[in-house]
Amino acid sequence: MPQIGFTISGTYHYFNGQDYMTYDAASKSCVANITANPALTKNMVFGLTWLTGYYSIFDTPNDKVGFAGDTTWNPKGF
Repeated sequence: MPQIGFTISGTYHYFNGQDYMTYDAASKSCVANITANPALTKNMVFGLTWLTGYYSIFDTPNDKVGFAGDTTWNPKGF
């Protein structure tokens, strides 16, 4: 699977295929760990895929979310 990436506030973030795809042995198929909300076509749900590689800080009182790369995380690569 190809590497995919996107930019948030000027910072590029990426995922390798092994980071956003999972093999389901029961159905013998690959499952995407990133999904889209059909009602909101411009929104994506990254879930655990995102949380595995980044520290996420939720500042609820100020309606902000911050992200920091996990320097100990090593993407699986190709």
